[in-house]
Parts: sequence; structure tokens; C-alpha cells
Amino acid sequence: MSVSPSPTLPDGAAQAPGADRPPRFRARWAVLAADFMVLGLNYADRAAIGVAAPYIIKEFGFSETAFGWILSIFAVSYAPFGLIGGWAADRFGPRKAMGWAALAWSAFTAATAAGVGFISFLIIRILFGAAEGPQATVTAKLMNTWFPRRELGTAVGVANAATPLGGAVGTPVVVAVIEATNGNWRAPFVIFGVIGVLFAIGWFAVVRDSPEQHPLGAARRAARDPRPARRPDRAEATGHAERARHPGRRRRTG
Repeated sequence: MSVSPSPTLPDGAAQAPGADRPPRFRARWAVLAADFMVLGLNYADRAAIGVAAPYIIKEFGFSETAFGWILSIFAVSYAPFGLIGGWAADRFGPRKAMGWAALAWSAFTAATAAGVGFISFLIIRILFGAAEGPQATVTAKLMNTWFPRRELGTAVGVANAATPLGGAVGTPVVVAVIEATNGNWRAPFVIFGVIGVLFAIGWFAVVRDSPEQHPLGAARRAARDPRPARRPDRAEATGHAERARHPGRRRRTG
């Protein structure tokens, strides 16, 4: 029975503890935490308009029907952009898909404070729904990439728990901000918009599309094999190039 030799390290080099573990071991929890925070903010932003509704209706004189349109138009763009978000995660990677979506919905959250009438609120809300739409499908892609099957359900459950929690935390925060600013309903939208931009910056700093692209993954690979890669000499490089040009040609020996 043959035994495969274990990789050797240079003299005096000790293998880092846990270096044989997959690169996703620690980084995946940071990725999940970033996703949890972003999803929580996603739902906190949605809750803001429900709390501010009485102030908005009073200021602009909206009827119940008119404000119902303002609220419901969100779903018109939210639904299709769930599909578009999944495509974007496949095409560009979940890091970019969610990061840019978070920047967009934060911008439209802040823009809600600039609403001046029925049409402007409709436009802002439909754009806001489009920006928030990708979050669920991008999360599914990200969790499937980062977590092994035995932990996938737990990871998705933790991520999904952020959505109702975001609404539960965001609602009293909006109430507190409006009361602290003497009924200024615009203030929480601006504050949440700024927080969203900061969260998006954190997202880009922490999240990568796959464990292999994460800095922790690169560090673990370096710890497993700290030897620098040897550059092929000229003869080897010529041989590789020749075989690439003529893959069917067999090398003569003797």
C-alpha cells in the first residue's frame, strides 16, 4: 500500500495552527455578520415610512388612497428586481450586487426626505423598491458559496432573522428621532441613508465573492506553503509554450 507523502516545509518553518483548515473557517462568520447588518438595515429603512406616514399625510394633504399608492408602488419594482438581483449575483458576484444595491437603496432612503408631492414620492418609492429587491437572492448566493452544506440552513436562518429584527429595531429608532427633532419626519430618512452608506463601505471591506478571494483565505494558503513559487527557467517556458501550440504532438524521447 502506497502512502502519499505529506507536503514538506523549509527547515525551521513551522506550520501555522489550523493552517490545514479550509480558508472559509473564520472569514465566513464575518461575511455572515456583514450580511446580517445589511439586511437588518434593509428592513429598518422600509419601516421608516410607516412611522412617518401621519406626518407626511398631514403635510401634503394626501388622501388614504393616494398614500396607499405611495406605499404599494414599492412592490411593483421590488418583485422583478429580486430576479434581476439573482442574475447580477451570478454575473458580477454577490459582493458587487449587494454592495451597490445597498448604496442605491440608502440614497433613495435619504431622497425620501426630499419628496415634494405625490409624483415625487411615487418615483422615489419605486426606485427604492428596485434597489432593495436584490437582497434575498444575493444572500442565497452568498451563503451557498461560503458555507458548507451542514451549516447552510443555519447561515440562511441567521441572515433571514435580520429582516424582522431590522424592522423591530428600526421602528422605535424612527419614533425616537422624530420626537427628538420636534416632529421632523425627514430626519430619520437622512440618518438611515448616511448609515447605509457606511454599512456599504463596510460590506465592500469585509465581503468577497468566495473564500478563495478573501484575505484570510490567501493568508491560510501562504501558511500551508510559505515557499515562494519557483519561476520556470527558459527551457521549461519554451517547452510549455510549444506544447500549448501543438497539443497533439507527442514529445520524442531517446
